[in-house]
This record gives sequence, C-alpha cells and structure tokens, in this order.
Amino acid sequence: MVFSHRIRRPISVIAIGTFGPIVFAATPALAQSDLLTEAFSTGKVALRMHGRVELVDDEANTLDDASGFTLRTYLGYETGEISHWSGRIAVENVTHIVDDFNVPGYPSEGYDVIADPSGTEIDEAFIKYTGFSDTTLKYGRQYVTYRPAPLHRFIGTVPWRQNWQSMDAFTIENSSIKGLKASYAYVYNVNRIFGDSNPNPGLSNAPMKSHLINLQYADLPFGSLEGFYYRLDYDNDELPAPFTDRETFGAKLQGKRSVSEGLSTQYLIEAAHQRAIAENPTAFDSANQYRVELGLSKDLSGGLITGIMGKVGFEVLESDNGISFSTPLATVHAFQGWADRFIGFPGAGVKDAYAVGIFKFPGKLTLLTKFHDFQPDQGSFEYGQEFDLQLTKKIGKFTVAFKHASFFGSDDVEAGPTGIDKTVSWFFVNYVL
Repeated sequence: MVFSHRIRRPISVIAIGTFGPIVFAATPALAQSDLLTEAFSTGKVALRMHGRVELVDDEANTLDDASGFTLRTYLGYETGEISHWSGRIAVENVTHIVDDFNVPGYPSEGYDVIADPSGTEIDEAFIKYTGFSDTTLKYGRQYVTYRPAPLHRFIGTVPWRQNWQSMDAFTIENSSIKGLKASYAYVYNVNRIFGDSNPNPGLSNAPMKSHLINLQYADLPFGSLEGFYYRLDYDNDELPAPFTDRETFGAKLQGKRSVSEGLSTQYLIEAAHQRAIAENPTAFDSANQYRVELGLSKDLSGGLITGIMGKVGFEVLESDNGISFSTPLATVHAFQGWADRFIGFPGAGVKDAYAVGIFKFPGKLTLLTKFHDFQPDQGSFEYGQEFDLQLTKKIGKFTVAFKHASFFGSDDVEAGPTGIDKTVSWFFVNYVL
C-alpha cells in the first residue's frame, strides 16, 4: 500500500494536464494490482509430510513379501480474497526411498502390493467464491468429502494412501439454515490413488458425470442426522463390477450423551440403498448397507490411563446376483479391517461384526485396538477374523505411530483369496505445518 500512495499523489497533479485521460485509464489497473498484491500477501501456505515404512505379507499369492519406504509431501497455497474470490493450488509428491513392492497397473516386480505410486501431481487447483450469503462455491480440482477423516464411508480422499484421491468438480456448500449444512457436487473426473501416470487408464482416473448431494443437520436434541444421495455415472462402461453405474441414497443418525461425570455413551445408526442406473452392464439390481454402533467412553485422571473408549458394531454390505454393494469413492481402509482384504468388494458381500478399544495415556500417547469377524452376506462359508492395533504419540507438529493388521483367513474354498492370511505393519511419522 506504500507503493500505491507514492504513485497516486504525482498522478493527481499530472492528471490536470495533457496526460489526464491516460492516467485515469491506468488507475483501475493500478488498483487491481494492489488487490492482487494484497490477496497474495494475505494468503496461507500449507505443508504436510508423511514418511512411512510398510511391510506386507500376503499369503494369497506366491509373490515375495513387500517392503516400502515412501515419503509424501503436500505443499499448498491459498490466496486471500478479492471481492469474495480466492484460489488454491497444491502439489503432491510421493518419493520411493525403498520400493520392493508392486503398484497396481505397473509391471510386476515380483512383490506384494503397496498402492503408493511415485511421482508429482497437482492435487488441488480450484477457484472459490463466497459472495452469496452463507454459501461457498468451488470449481476445479479439489478434495470432496462430507465426514471427518478417516471415516469417509461413501465419499472421501483415501488419506491412508500416499497419493490422495481428488476430484475435478463444481461444488456448492450452504449453511443459511441454522444447524443445517447442505452440499452439492457435480463431479466430472476422479483422480485415483494409483497415479496420473499409471499405464492402466482405468486406474489413473475415472471420467464421469456424477451428482453428490449431502444434507447434515446438527441441532437435534439427541444427536445429528445426515441424509445423502450419490449418483455415480461413469463414462467408461467396461470397468469392474464395483465401478459400474449406481445410485446410493441413505441416512445416518449418531449422537453422544453424558451419563455422569466423565462418562458418556455414543451411538450410530446408518442405512443405505443402492441400485443400478444408466448403462450398468452387470446383473446387479439393488442391495442395501446397514451399520450400527454403540460405545461407552470414560475420562480418567490421576492414573496411568487418562481416558478409555470402547464400542461394538455390526455392518452389512449386501450382495445381489453375485455383486456386492460397493463404495468406490470411499476411504475403504478405515472400515472392514486395515489389512484391506475387502477393498475389492467380494461378490458375496460381507457381514462385519467388530469391537474397538481406545486407551489414552499421559503425554498424548494413544493405543487403538480393533477386532473383526467377517462373514459373507450370501453363502455358508467364512472369510476369517482380523486383529488391528495402532500406537500413536504426538510431539508438537509431529505424529509418530506404529500400526499393525493381522488377518487370519478361514481358507474356505468359497472365500477365494479373500479368505487367506495377510499381515501388514507400518511405522510412520507425520508432520503438519
């Protein structure tokens, strides 16, 4: 603004003379330059780094065990606003330090899969407008999700993988009604986790003409209610069955209630219906998804444990004509076990009975444990059981963690590869600026 002041004073004098018309024509350009300077000078930089060691032993094949050491770096910049307009651009780089693993779509190296391709991509590049009351509009490449990470059950960024999923979309978010957040997205391409340069174009991205509607009301006396409608219409009609054209609509009710000092209960009820649409070439007609959870948490003090939470749950992804209810844009890793035995949505569907325990210790140390028992929706065989655990320590802007998943398969022939043992271990360090 000092630069602007020094220029305008002499211009006001010169404008009396011959050059007046030229100067007045130039003044708007100088004002615009000032606005641009202010927008960029008030912008914000975002930096996230995630270094991870991953070890995979998948008994469903004869490949060697996988070992990976990868580093994800996300660097983004969002401008300040100019007349309610702003923009963001972010670059993501994934570097392989140790890459004794296979990435889907790339030539086999003889190892088990770790789905973290190397490379540099534009992860976000959008413009934003906030000129309408309580409304935000975005156009361009962006992260689209409607629930806190990592619990993106239907629409998400797949934040566990190093190359996050983003979408090329037009989105609207409105909160003009007290307690209600209404969101709409028109998605014309999904940038998948397997990388823009993946030799298999079906893995690199997913062109589509899809509509996403999500409504969340948070002011109920007993919790919050979410309703959603997701219509996925892919341009490519020759994709695997889970990626065929479908619409999904449903609702989720969840809440938390204090029972006594430091003691509270939590609950969640969710149901969704899915059916084939458009040019779905498969035999899939319709199927349902159900999920219920009940939990209890207790804040403690003065002891070895500062807090404890436990919950039990049951989720069903139904099968229809040998094709499962699927959530292809979800963060699937956060659900049916960390060993990722069910990310391909086996045709017989899945019933998942699970228990979760979370223990908090002094010094921002947290232990999370999970147990799953997996059954098919159709058939009398079993898939198996899984034990998961994660130990996390926060140190300033850093998070250090060890994570492990052990899937013990049933070896039932009908279960196929889904019913065979698999173990995965991780050690990671995360930094957020």
